[in-house]
Amino acid sequence: MPGFENKQEAAFTARLAQELLDDYINGPIHPFKFLSMLSGPAAERYKAKTRLYRLALVLQILHAEEKTDARLGNALVRLENLAYPRSSDQRAVFVLALSAATNSINDLLLRVRERSPHNDATPTWAQNWLAEIAVEERNVINAAQFASHWMKEVNLISDIITESTRRSEASSSTVSRASTGEIANPVPKAPPERSPSGNRTTRGDAPDKTRRGSQS
Repeated sequence: MPGFENKQEAAFTARLAQELLDDYINGPIHPFKFLSMLSGPAAERYKAKTRLYRLALVLQILHAEEKTDARLGNALVRLENLAYPRSSDQRAVFVLALSAATNSINDLLLRVRERSPHNDATPTWAQNWLAEIAVEERNVINAAQFASHWMKEVNLISDIITESTRRSEASSSTVSRASTGEIANPVPKAPPERSPSGNRTTRGDAPDKTRRGSQS
């Protein structure tokens, strides 16, 4: 039934958008060890920018994967409605910041594709990222680890979306089978009957020939 499927898809996209917002975008943020000593204002800037980049990353992946699953386009729209500011002025500023974050992520992906053992520009990307929130990081190893963290986030989001889609498809299959009668309620078995002597027997049991013979 198309109507039922539409409702089910709406439930899936709403749940996916809310889960991505609550569990990932606004989820716990654990700073790297080299960032654990950030001051109060710097720590808040770090958290705000991390959440912005998480949102940009999720929207980017949803947009790419909706080509193979149209439902993800609806999830993207729902997520934007949940995450974007309500005020038109704040919304305009937010969209600009989000666009800059998306461009920065694309820049990191390009640097990763072009890097070689003798030329790795990802630490510079990390240093620029941190400099924008007034955090100076000169240690190249720390910067490289920070950039690598964001690359891992790309795979993490893809895995989350893939798993949510798999669960939804499994649920849809179960509901569809139930609606067509493929999954039926089990028929309860009749309780065993009792013979006049008080012994349990079942329907169709053969008579006790031994006892009849002894009585003749």
